[in-house]
Amino acid sequence: MIDLTEYKKVENSLNKTNKKLKLLNLAKDKFFSIIAHDLRNPFQSLLGFSEILATEIDTLSNEEIVSFSKGLNDDLRNIYGLLDNLLQWSMIQRNIFDYKPGNVNLHDLVSKIIGISNQSAKDKNITVFNNIEDGTFVYADSSMLRSVIQNLIVNAIKFTKQEGRVFISSIEKNNFIEVSVEDTGTGIATKLIPNLFNFNTMFTTNGTEGENGTGLGLPLCKELVERNEGKIWVETERGKGSKFIFTLLKPVS
Repeated sequence: MIDLTEYKKVENSLNKTNKKLKLLNLAKDKFFSIIAHDLRNPFQSLLGFSEILATEIDTLSNEEIVSFSKGLNDDLRNIYGLLDNLLQWSMIQRNIFDYKPGNVNLHDLVSKIIGISNQSAKDKNITVFNNIEDGTFVYADSSMLRSVIQNLIVNAIKFTKQEGRVFISSIEKNNFIEVSVEDTGTGIATKLIPNLFNFNTMFTTNGTEGENGTGLGLPLCKELVERNEGKIWVETERGKGSKFIFTLLKPVS
């Protein structure tokens, strides 16, 4: 009889290594796809707007100048969000994320993020409500938490139609603070939910007015929430909106 134990160990190790290499290749392909497509398109738009303003500004009306300037601002804001997500994704892939938790004023943080995202909401006549009580604190890395909330709010606005609403709320449950970002948008098909938070199955769909994305946001949110010892999930119904919920630790006294 031949002892195949060591052979099996080597075979299993090789299979695991091959699986990791495949996932890394998928991540690399996705990264280059984002750079080639999702970054190139807004830059083309930026170049178009800036060229018109640089060469034809004397012939433009005030309304046209405002319109082109607004287009520039929208594109720059989208590119900044994309670059921020790419940077954090790359740091996660290389396992160099610096975790610095502390007590964070949740109400104030949400108010700042709403201010940053407010132009996108105004463009669609969407009202964003900060329903978190003043003085609510959580224990988390403030940079990671900002990224999570900003991604969820941007997503909510993206998939909500004109005149819709977005609500950011929190409740205390046992040893956690449960935070939710709820919208009156299009909702999510049940078959898509299992892949929403997975880096390996990243996908994106256009928003209610054609807004596009990379599919990075929700997997990134999951990674960042879990690094803060929390969990994230979604409650949704097609045509009736979505509610993304995640947990955070209570503040340390």
